[in-house]
Amino acid sequence: MMKFLYCRPIGIELEVNSFDGVNMTPRDMLPNGINYVANLVSETLGEYVEVRDWGHTHWHKTYGYWVLKPDNSCGIEICSPIIQGWHGLRKVCQVIDVFQNHTLISANQDCSFHLHIDVNDLMEEEIGNVLRWWIKCEPVFFDSVPDRRKNNRFCQFIGFWDWLDDTVPISTIKLIEGLGISKYNSINTFHLCAGERNTIEFRIGEHTLCKNSFFAKNWTRLLIHFLETAKQRPPDNLAWLDVKDVFEFLGFLRGDLSPGMLQIRNWFLGRLHYNVISCDDGFFKEARTITNKQIGELLTLVPDFNLKQSLYPTSYKDAIYDKIYSM
Repeated sequence: MMKFLYCRPIGIELEVNSFDGVNMTPRDMLPNGINYVANLVSETLGEYVEVRDWGHTHWHKTYGYWVLKPDNSCGIEICSPIIQGWHGLRKVCQVIDVFQNHTLISANQDCSFHLHIDVNDLMEEEIGNVLRWWIKCEPVFFDSVPDRRKNNRFCQFIGFWDWLDDTVPISTIKLIEGLGISKYNSINTFHLCAGERNTIEFRIGEHTLCKNSFFAKNWTRLLIHFLETAKQRPPDNLAWLDVKDVFEFLGFLRGDLSPGMLQIRNWFLGRLHYNVISCDDGFFKEARTITNKQIGELLTLVPDFNLKQSLYPTSYKDAIYDKIYSM
């Protein structure tokens, strides 16, 4: 049985709006509501939380606490400490649950959800494998997010870059360094190349994840599973994959998925179904005929698939916290 047994260190950044709706807080001020949100996180988890001024937050091993700081794109950024496994991700879900049920806390389309995955144990070529497979799978991952994230300067689509011409081989070190020039890509090695964190950052998670713990849980676990699947499988080329190819690569067409893996698979399929059908972005819409067809074919391969339940389960708390879904 294929289970979710990974315990790789990660760090999560989620964003909410300042209480007065002002994103561009002056450098000598803190956004309205940041101390309130910090106290809420601290009370929810019973843990120390620190409010900081402007500046980067790095997941050094000595930082075992949550950090809140200003963010010019939305208002307030909430940074988790280094977390591992379901025990750590559960805390993120608990914080998001409180945000979801709190009327003062909002997360509009200016907000986003960033995931840092530790790659300290990976060799250079394994990191290269992850980056190459991401390039191949990137269009499908973008298919699973709302339109606004498909054309966003803070999570740019890297598959269009000229230097990623599939007819010209690219060395692993050049690929790692190329994706480290800017952090505003769908995936980047910015902090890894700068020597600040041994992480790869995934930036395309949208505002919905900041106030929906079921979405945040499955998105995080999906990307961890992607990395673990890709690290030891060098691809033959950088050609983009179709939806069915990506599901086969991830092992989602196997018949022995654990309840936790089934939940991730069905959620991902539900997101693709919803966001491809509702997409009205010009470029992406032109290529959706084949994608729609393949999603329809995948639906026939998933026994008893229910679109609404895949995204909004009736037993919401059970779907998030029941032990059966932890693996």
